[in-house]
Amino acid sequence: MKKQLISSFLFFALLAGNALAQTTGPDKGAIVIVGGGAISPDIWNRFIELAGGPANARIVVIPTAGEDSSLTVSGQRTRKRLTDLGVAKVTVLHTRDPKQANQDAFVAPLRQATAVWFEGG
Repeated sequence: MKKQLISSFLFFALLAGNALAQTTGPDKGAIVIVGGGAISPDIWNRFIELAGGPANARIVVIPTAGEDSSLTVSGQRTRKRLTDLGVAKVTVLHTRDPKQANQDAFVAPLRQATAVWFEGG
């Protein structure tokens, strides 16, 4: 009996884990970690390439890690940098309100994004 209970538990735990894995995102991706100074054009270009290239990239910029006084400036500066490099679809997304962050309309750009750039911190 104890063996059956353990087997059943493991079966359902694996089943639940498998279902979760199917809904968490793509099989593979890339991460570009940048910090400590100026960002070279090579890094920006590689980020855009990983996002699908200038014509196909849908990039979301999240400046929320920065200080409140610099959020608008830093987010818009990054948007301009990306559009100057040819990216047509750049969205700046910011809130500190959990209710707004959980709204479908707020999350929609993230669901469509091919890359996310976290600004500040």
